[in-house]
Amino acid sequence: VTAEALGLVSAAFPNLRSLGVSSPVVAQLDGDASGGVACCAALSSFGKVTSLYVSKVLEFEDFLDAFAREEGGSALASSLADMEVEFQCVLEGWQLEELRQRCERVARVHIAYYSGTTNLPAQTEWHLGVEQPSRF
Repeated sequence: VTAEALGLVSAAFPNLRSLGVSSPVVAQLDGDASGGVACCAALSSFGKVTSLYVSKVLEFEDFLDAFAREEGGSALASSLADMEVEFQCVLEGWQLEELRQRCERVARVHIAYYSGTTNLPAQTEWHLGVEQPSRF
């Protein structure tokens, strides 16, 4: 998934309300990985999306760029009501807190990631920025 492809979809469907972006990550013989979603900043062009699902995000900072703090806040964060994100990377507590703060107005945020403490898969969910008890 490229930034150019997301830009084309955004231009073709300016009133899009629901968006799912997924790209599998494939391990190569040399140990590197290919695939995944590595152009998340381009998601910021979808200012009317209310439901977002992104799977196999490779880099936290790239995803956070979609929620860049600008005057008036991120258009994407202000339109979202429901968001699910699956990170393919380790997240530390400070990174989760930064994302939670940027998504405080989103009714439901579900995050799957690898814990920086245990390196094991973990999940968390927030409703309007408030962490919810684990159902998992």
